[in-house]
Amino acid sequence: RKSEWLGTSWIMLTDVVGTSVLTFAGVARQLGWVLTVVFIVGLCPIAIYTAVLMSRARRILAETPPCVQPLSMGEAARLTMGKRMASAVTATVYGYAFL
Repeated sequence: RKSEWLGTSWIMLTDVVGTSVLTFAGVARQLGWVLTVVFIVGLCPIAIYTAVLMSRARRILAETPPCVQPLSMGEAARLTMGKRMASAVTATVYGYAFL
């Protein structure tokens, strides 16, 4: 199984946007338009930085023996921190889907 970065990026984007768009109107109403725009613009660099770090981690893991390209954050955690942490990361990342 192999996924190109563009395809993976679109899947991650639809996961985030899919759940966020349902709550956006209520949050914007509570915060007001000014704070909503401030948060969106302010958090954009953090989101970009996080994406860059994830991309770098994937590249480093692919180049480090045993040269395995992780297909998920849980798999990357297993390769770097072991099975116990991989279970915690997987539960945290994918657990939000069931909220």
